[in-house]
Amino acid sequence: FPEIGTTLDCYAGVDYVPTIHDCIKQTSLECGIPVKDITGRKMSREETRARQIAMWAARKMADKSFPQIARVFNRDHTTALHAYRLIEDMHNRNYGIYRVLARGVLCRLDRLRKTDPLLNI
Repeated sequence: FPEIGTTLDCYAGVDYVPTIHDCIKQTSLECGIPVKDITGRKMSREETRARQIAMWAARKMADKSFPQIARVFNRDHTTALHAYRLIEDMHNRNYGIYRVLARGVLCRLDRLRKTDPLLNI
């Protein structure tokens, strides 16, 4: 994965928009699941939920389409759509640990946007 802050946007002085890879990396840090497991084929509950949170964050913060998100995860776009809807529902219903993890990922990504991305490499 490319390192955070390698997009041209950070050099052009425009607002930094997290990439899908940023969303995966921050989800990995927040959930304690390695990046390779989030993007891999593992199907345990922990990896699946982390993957779903990363897909949700990619849609929410990186503003990418479901087909774009799905390609990064080597999944179908309907999988990304399902993940988004599931985590959005859990987040909105204040559903325990998943809400906490999702909010943690959003906070991490928001900090990236508000700081110089080059400092976070």
